[in-house]
Amino acid sequence: MLLVLLVTFLAWHGWLQVWHIIIISLIFGTARGFFGPAYRSLSPQLVESKEHLPSANAMNGLSKQSSQLIGPPLGSFLFIARSAVGAFFFDVLTFIFSVCCMLSVKAPVQSSSPAPDEASNQSSQPRKLFRGMGDDLHQGIHYVLRLPWLWLSILVISLANAGVTGLDQIALPKLLVTNFLNQNGIFLLGGFSSTLALGALISTMLIGLFNPQHQRLYRYGGLILTGLAFTFFGLPLAPTWQPLAFLLAGMLVGFGSGITEIMWDIQLQNRVAEGMLGRVYSIYMLGVYALVPLALWLTGVVSDHISPTWAFLGGGLFSVLLGVVAICVRSYSDTPSMASSEH
Repeated sequence: MLLVLLVTFLAWHGWLQVWHIIIISLIFGTARGFFGPAYRSLSPQLVESKEHLPSANAMNGLSKQSSQLIGPPLGSFLFIARSAVGAFFFDVLTFIFSVCCMLSVKAPVQSSSPAPDEASNQSSQPRKLFRGMGDDLHQGIHYVLRLPWLWLSILVISLANAGVTGLDQIALPKLLVTNFLNQNGIFLLGGFSSTLALGALISTMLIGLFNPQHQRLYRYGGLILTGLAFTFFGLPLAPTWQPLAFLLAGMLVGFGSGITEIMWDIQLQNRVAEGMLGRVYSIYMLGVYALVPLALWLTGVVSDHISPTWAFLGGGLFSVLLGVVAICVRSYSDTPSMASSEH
């Protein structure tokens, strides 16, 4: 909230420069690095039983995707009506509302029953901020490495994310500029973003309603669906069918990625000791984003020097391959007996 307010203040006085944006973005990303694991590991503490986790995660995804549907047109309207400064100031107000919501949340008191493993027993004790951070880091890494299903899953998600990261941000604009008139390309790019959010919205609603079993198949089936959808952009389709195919592909990408994200949250919340959940989420997010800079650069190189269609085909098929491997390898089993033995 304070960073967005700073941008608003600098822009209002005409002092905003590029180096301001870079520094503020770095600080903003650091804040998100703390917020993400804490926010996602809080959900299991706010539901009465783990049976309600799919619905809780679906509601969380519903709010996220709804904001992605509403936010861009609202931002465009505010930009036109009140300038960029007005749009940023409205964003400050939304942060204030979010802060008030978070302050009103009261997590239930942790039960006194022993945690599932020794590490979580240690982590559940009240401790001062930053004290024993090295021990916490060591415990988190050790916990992840001794569970093959966990570190293998993080590896698969990280590689798959690297395969498709940048396709919609780099390869798609390049493809639209190459194959379409600029104006049509802009409309298609905006339409892709909208259908992406719509597909994710549909997936979260379905998961919340039906609470599907065989979560491993759905989780990595989402990776396969996302990869196949991205390959649509590399197929030699007729020009008259390409816009419709791109919009349909965007919906499938959102649907597949939404399923993967929610099912992954459910798996972690059900199978990871509660006292270790925040650290596991931190390691997971580090793994997911560690390869993003390299993936963005590689996507740009392939799009510029070969073809954006090959970037879509390569990244999409790579995601499909990883999803198939994850489904076939027995280390990814979701059986209750394995979960109990790990705890």
